[in-house]
Amino acid sequence: MNKLTFFKLPLLVFFFFNAFCSFAQQEDWQWVNQFGSQYKDLVNNGDEEIWDMEVDDSGNVYLVGGAW
Repeated sequence: MNKLTFFKLPLLVFFFFNAFCSFAQQEDWQWVNQFGSQYKDLVNNGDEEIWDMEVDDSGNVYLVGGAW
């Protein structure tokens, strides 16, 4: 191997794994189980968050949140 290839290979490997890790998403199983979304689901990909929750006198639960 010449010197140029010797230095390019580690850089390519580094950038490949760095890009792979930066786009990787971790599942939050609590949200997945609660809302029924799946990690590979294109509509609900597990990125759901509750911003506020209230319970009225009748026991009804109201959630304000978002999904992306």
